[in-house]
Amino acid sequence: YWSVLRILKMNGAQTVPQIARYRYVPRQSIQKLANEMLKDGVIELVNNPAHKRSKLLRLTPKGEAVFQELSDRIAALTETLAEQED
Repeated sequence: YWSVLRILKMNGAQTVPQIARYRYVPRQSIQKLANEMLKDGVIELVNNPAHKRSKLLRLTPKGEAVFQELSDRIAALTETLAEQED
């Protein structure tokens, strides 16, 4: 979930196949995750000027907020783990 949010945050709107190629996973697994994320309201479909049938996935404002929250949690956990190793 976070990985797809991160790809869209870093690279802008992408198609499902583009995200799948980037992550080296089957397109179907990204499509399933994208459907869940669409229901959650963190991404939206937008027209793709390069292809009429293949829509682009784009972060919504809610998606931006969820990405930031998850990133902050990951950073805090990483910091905690690093401190425990000292």
